[in-house]
Amino acid sequence: AEHVIGMTPDPWQVAVMESVRDNRRTAVRSCHGPGKTWLAAVLNKWWMATRGYPRIRWTANTEKQVMSVLWSELAKIHRQSKDRELYEWTKTGYFLKIAPDVHWAQAIAWSENNSEAFAGIHAPNVFYGFDEASAIVDLIWEVSQGAMTEPEARWLVMGNPTRNQGKFFDCFGKNRWQEGDTEPSLWHCFTVSAADSPRVS
Repeated sequence: AEHVIGMTPDPWQVAVMESVRDNRRTAVRSCHGPGKTWLAAVLNKWWMATRGYPRIRWTANTEKQVMSVLWSELAKIHRQSKDRELYEWTKTGYFLKIAPDVHWAQAIAWSENNSEAFAGIHAPNVFYGFDEASAIVDLIWEVSQGAMTEPEARWLVMGNPTRNQGKFFDCFGKNRWQEGDTEPSLWHCFTVSAADSPRVS
């Protein structure tokens, strides 16, 4: 973030970045506007730059959210990055120019009728990202689970806590990691209040 993109993350963003570095599953619930989308784009860049043959897949509650919001934020970060000559951004993909077939990130809209699109990624350096995750149906979560078999795989889910049921809700309840837990399928959780964010008035 600082040395390649030229931006300093907020303290809560640093904490989430460190969690993604160290833990297989990280969940963030927050208000609107604290910088979740920027964080997601930075983590995408970082994973691409620090892992061999990464497979990254992002989705969100709506096609507009993943394509027009998240992916456009990645485009902005790409343009200001010192290593932009190495990568290429498209409307649905981001890849290393010299190895586009094996070193890539994808933005994809989810569909219950096409849940298979989230299955079948089996590689050591898989990264899944869900934006506005509370509105993504359980089926997509369950299919995506199959990509988490490798010890280095990572899964980041973010969003506003708008529902009191579903997989995103469970991240902060029955599936929440607690000090001393060793089960890798539990979620390391963060709650970002508007009162704690300098980006929210």
